[in-house]
Amino acid sequence: MAPMSGDYCDIMVWSSAAEEWQTVLEAAGYDARYLPSGHLVFARGGGLWAVPLDLDHLEVTIEPRGRASVWVRSGETPAVVTRTPCW
Repeated sequence: MAPMSGDYCDIMVWSSAAEEWQTVLEAAGYDARYLPSGHLVFARGGGLWAVPLDLDHLEVTIEPRGRASVWVRSGETPAVVTRTPCW
């Protein structure tokens, strides 16, 4: 089990069919976003992680992958710069 901290929150999606939140990743990270490519991206431990999300079944199809990243903030505009490619 992952340590309990803000880096290891459950990632949930809204199921309109069930009218409830469903957990797709337990103790995985924070600040998750769904991309048009079909991926869920989220932060964990200062890194950027990604995983394919099956919207029909509301489940991930493989284990998340991630890399160490440097978070850069210029003024009020956040940006992520990875040290190495994610894939």
